[in-house]
Amino acid sequence: PPAGSPGASAASPLSEGGDLAQALGQRVRKRRTILGLTQAALAKRLGLAHQQIGKYETGMANIKVGRLASLALGLETTVTDLVRGF
Repeated sequence: PPAGSPGASAASPLSEGGDLAQALGQRVRKRRTILGLTQAALAKRLGLAHQQIGKYETGMANIKVGRLASLALGLETTVTDLVRGF
């Protein structure tokens, strides 16, 4: 149902910002910059190419559930914080 109509559910923190991949990517970038990490440094922590981090941050690639958990570890945060925001 449309927002505001009977039976409509509350918007999730991710749906408010638009696309799920972009919302998560923005949070990954925010946390990475808070930690003072480059994309390359985060990628090294995770065993990924820095290009993949860029794809996550721009929403060009979806973050799978298992990768979300490793991203949270690499970013010294929780999956909950990545999903809900800081």
